[in-house]
Amino acid sequence: VLVEYSEGPNRAGNVTKAQTALLAAQTADRLLSLKEAGQDCSGMALLLGVTTNADLYIDALRSRGLECVVSGGSSFTKSDEAQVMLALLFYLANPHDTESGLFPVLSSPMFELEPADFLMLATRPQERVDAPTKRSIEAGLMSDVFWGSTHLSRRLKHARDVLRRARDNVSRMPVADVCFEVLRESGWLSRLEERGTESYAIQANLLAAVRYIRELTSELGLGPARAAKEFALWLKLAKVAPASLAGPETGAIQIMTVHASKGLEFDVVAVAEMWSKRRSSSGIVSWDTQDVDNREVVIVPRGVKPESSQEMPVTVNSNSSIVDWFVFLRDNDRLAEEEEKARLLYVALTRAREALVLALPVATKKDGFSEGLGADVRVALMGYEQAQAGISQLGCGHGCEAQLRTVVLSKTDVGLEADGAGCLNTCWEGVLPQDVWRTCIAAHSTYGETRNNSITLYELQRFDAENHIELADMREGSFSYSSVHDLVDSFADNKHSYDIPSSRIDCEFDDDPRISSVGDNDKATNLGSAFHQAAELMVRTAASLDTQRKDALVRQWELSERQKVRFESALARWERSALRAEVLKYETLMPEQSFFSRVDSRFGSYVEGAIDLLAQDASTGKTLVIDYKTGDRDLDIEQIFKKHEMQANFYAYVLMSSGIAQLTCIFVCVEREDDQGEPLAVRYTFDEEHPPHINW
Repeated sequence: VLVEYSEGPNRAGNVTKAQTALLAAQTADRLLSLKEAGQDCSGMALLLGVTTNADLYIDALRSRGLECVVSGGSSFTKSDEAQVMLALLFYLANPHDTESGLFPVLSSPMFELEPADFLMLATRPQERVDAPTKRSIEAGLMSDVFWGSTHLSRRLKHARDVLRRARDNVSRMPVADVCFEVLRESGWLSRLEERGTESYAIQANLLAAVRYIRELTSELGLGPARAAKEFALWLKLAKVAPASLAGPETGAIQIMTVHASKGLEFDVVAVAEMWSKRRSSSGIVSWDTQDVDNREVVIVPRGVKPESSQEMPVTVNSNSSIVDWFVFLRDNDRLAEEEEKARLLYVALTRAREALVLALPVATKKDGFSEGLGADVRVALMGYEQAQAGISQLGCGHGCEAQLRTVVLSKTDVGLEADGAGCLNTCWEGVLPQDVWRTCIAAHSTYGETRNNSITLYELQRFDAENHIELADMREGSFSYSSVHDLVDSFADNKHSYDIPSSRIDCEFDDDPRISSVGDNDKATNLGSAFHQAAELMVRTAASLDTQRKDALVRQWELSERQKVRFESALARWERSALRAEVLKYETLMPEQSFFSRVDSRFGSYVEGAIDLLAQDASTGKTLVIDYKTGDRDLDIEQIFKKHEMQANFYAYVLMSSGIAQLTCIFVCVEREDDQGEPLAVRYTFDEEHPPHINW
């Protein structure tokens, strides 16, 4: 048992930063001496009660050539690595988001762009005068035009190439795969690997972030936009320990919280940061009466501890104020907290197999030393005698002795002075500068070099043409209606049976003043997606949607107030329609029916897509295709028929090629009404005499 004791003055009774740095140096010296005596660092662990000053211990260890790896705690969600990956997700979701996405990514260790690089991105030449003007950095990232010298730094060129590829890949690859490719191609992982064991924790956190992103996106089926929001929410709410790399022994000291060490054992354990000043107590203490069946809380003045229930004052709980009760409960919480700290210390001390290093700081005041668990341990080990600098022996009971090394800090005219009686192998002996915990560490550090301006970039592996293996694109040769509808020639003059309503007047818009008073500038995509999902739920549940479900869809698709009104109005119109009642009578209903069909087309060999609702009746042989349409509010009847004619032929071609002899495609404009008050519906009927026709 090795006790590293540090004592220093503080008027408020708090352990100062300088004293903590001194104790970190003592602890690092002690672990170094154990290593020099033959102990393997991979069998050592530094257990911290709190991680507030973890950087001081890490600095002290590494400045003495001792590698260390943070392998426990609950700080992954607050780590810089997790925040960089979140910024990357925000960029992939929206390349114009420079504040949360692009700028943090470019300025992070992933690319480490310098101010000159950002100035290059944010400046462009004017068209009419020979002068620069500003632009957003995302515009500069995608542009090849720059002001003045077009010589871009290697970092900037590399960042542009990697992020451009990522934007291209995000539409065809899972977002987690895109994130990993950016990590790999940016060279961050390679640079970390070159730094050795000190970077293991960063590497592990980066790879863990990719894994968490993959779990979120694969389980919830999220695209990049939703993935960014969900990952941000997860980082805010989750409490996850830092990751660690699996592999061979690293030869590094493990640093973790005491909570994370539960159930583990190590050859050598150093325990630190377990101590905190005891909170100031109130003027009252509480006891219970001995009446177990009728327990009554009484309030006793500070310093009075009755020996028996007869000596207790009269019960005052019935007349106590709210303040009295608050103080009583607060003191109970403090007592429970102190007991928990003592139990946690026991856990830390019992993790060691062969050697225990106890880092114990105590702050002194005019009237002695401050209260707290550290002071209690100090009294248990050394009593109340004044501490003497140097090395001595302590009796621990059962014939066991511990070595005590004491360093005393004192105030002098020139600052703080450390007295270790010549027992320190460090720079901490004598007068200490004011910023001791930074100055001394930087002066004796072997790893804190200044930033390397010639950043090592990751070079993508190049393949010879003979050995290059091309991976087939799984979607190569396939196409959908939406991808080719602008390329298909106009229809030939076919005698299709198209049921055009007798009413040829333009259908009026809804009279709701909330949606008809101004033009609709909202994006239609979210509104259409919300309605399609609601319609699918209505088919699968065979019931209308309640208000709670509708509100959930509004929140999920982030509909604006105007979109919400349109959504609810369109849904109500479809729910009460005679067409929906007709469709529900069919024997088989298949919402969101996907298809992938072989075709002989100039656009590809396979056509793919999905039908909003496919209804079939085996007894009558009838087949209906229902397609919901939001929008179409500015079109007359003829324009609507012309607009959806090609899509109806697509559906008919696919279904009749699979063996269906006759079907009707119905396009339902759920935001329009005919003269009967029904949703405006246009029908296209196909059979042997009226086959579908598309100019493939």
